[in-house]
Amino acid sequence: MTLPKKYRRNIVVDDHKFHWHFHPYRFWVHSSFICVQDASGTGPLLKIQWVGIALPSHVECVIRFARETGWDPQGKQILEIGVNSLNEPVTFCIKPADASRHWFYDDFYNRAVREAHIVDPA
Repeated sequence: MTLPKKYRRNIVVDDHKFHWHFHPYRFWVHSSFICVQDASGTGPLLKIQWVGIALPSHVECVIRFARETGWDPQGKQILEIGVNSLNEPVTFCIKPADASRHWFYDDFYNRAVREAHIVDPA
């Protein structure tokens, strides 16, 4: 399945063409995600849960990270990555096998609460 044309961007990483897609009106917690796919429209998705600003240079770094960890844009395996670009350097983590749908946001929120010493009312 190819990515929708609306809000789709092109990017070239190491002489390989990709499309990346985000929906600007869905860019808030638990809904902010970016999908990357080979520009041919075939192959598995790279699903990115994002916190912070998604600059093209950050997307390029995520694609390189995914390729280094074994994601093949022509293969069959979907890879999910969490990205925090609120601080430099941008940090990445791969979704654990037993994680929930919103694994990255849940972990990011819980870590922020612990670091700020905020008592979660829930």
